[in-house]
Amino acid sequence: MRRTLQGRPATVGTLAAHALLVVLVAGCASTPAAPTPAAPDCAATASSPAPSIRIAVEDDIELRNAPVPASRAERLVFAQLYDTLVRIACDGVATPAIAASWSSPDGLTWRFQLQHGLSFSDGAPLDAPTAAEALSRSHVSAIAAVAAVGDRGLEVRLHEQQDITFFAQPALAVTRPAVEGGWPIGTGAYRVDAAGRRIRLTLRRPDPGMPDTIDVVRVQRDPRSALDAGIDLVVTADPATIAYGRLLDGYMVKPLPWNRTYTLVAPGAVGAVASPSSSELEALAGDAATTGTRAATSASPGACTDRVSVGGASKRPATSIVWPRGDDIARGIAERIAALSWPVARSPEWLRALLPADRDAPLTARAVGADDLLAELHAGRGGIFVVPVYQCRDSDRAHAAIMASGLHAVPLVDARDHLIHTAAAGSLLMDAAGGLRFTSVQ
Repeated sequence: MRRTLQGRPATVGTLAAHALLVVLVAGCASTPAAPTPAAPDCAATASSPAPSIRIAVEDDIELRNAPVPASRAERLVFAQLYDTLVRIACDGVATPAIAASWSSPDGLTWRFQLQHGLSFSDGAPLDAPTAAEALSRSHVSAIAAVAAVGDRGLEVRLHEQQDITFFAQPALAVTRPAVEGGWPIGTGAYRVDAAGRRIRLTLRRPDPGMPDTIDVVRVQRDPRSALDAGIDLVVTADPATIAYGRLLDGYMVKPLPWNRTYTLVAPGAVGAVASPSSSELEALAGDAATTGTRAATSASPGACTDRVSVGGASKRPATSIVWPRGDDIARGIAERIAALSWPVARSPEWLRALLPADRDAPLTARAVGADDLLAELHAGRGGIFVVPVYQCRDSDRAHAAIMASGLHAVPLVDARDHLIHTAAAGSLLMDAAGGLRFTSVQ
């Protein structure tokens, strides 16, 4: 058989389509309950994955970031290598990971019982003292103290009340430092073999329900070329690639959970800045991309306005609106706001309040690298930024940069990625942050 595009033969052999099934996940409150079916959107499954698959990524994967991802590619790869005490499924239910059970009387002191027989990817055993040491190295500011209680008990004291989702953030992955500055050693199902830019993930223990090896392929140009080449999985926000995947035989396309909020960051005193109306937000979402965006709300994943608005001032007049290079959604938002900034008399009220009163020209949209954007934001240079925020936590680099900038933050647009995959990719579970983890349905 041959893969076809709207009935036209293509050059790559067809992979049989498969149905999306429901995977069982364990639901829990303070302690895990009996397994209950996950919401259908939490799973994409197949009964017979290929022994070896290829996944495509659109970003470079930087060793220095592990285990905290700074890109879509790192979010996908790091999820296979590193584990936290708990996971949060896409329906918001906490499920066991390194911890088998947990409880807290007040949200300040948390007690965990670790799973039996845990080990790191290099074979070293993981017990409570080792886990306590790892969490103490995380430098997450909300943690006051961590102590082991016997071989499997763990007690974590916090400076402020948190629910169980706090412990699922990647900054609290349990790792060991690598020898000679290599990849941190995690407890995930896969270990990493890397040489330069070549990355291969190898399954630690045989499991017929999971691929034995996963080769990570960096897409240099159009992600659609990866689909033409028969790649088994890609996670993307590119509307053209999503639409193309829906037309190809052998590929399934599935939306992932909403996982980030594009936020406008600019000078402006709290209370003096009006928020965009719902219709204005919907217009921005529509202009940002044709697929996978919606107007932000107070429940958005990165809606941190009430926590970060401290009315700082830019160190120089804002003449441009800065967005992270390679992020087409951010570019669409930035270009739309630049168009709305001129003439002044026709700018919306909420935007006029964020711009210098004496400006005599429209804003220009300017792209910089993600690291450079955060550096400029820290320094207050440029004045106005479009920043994707994934979580309202200190471990989220964008959120931390906004906090440090002292500028006003206005949540504008939520976004989510789409999973495009073949049956050969096997079974995947989706978490509440839009992450994906290979799993077994055996």
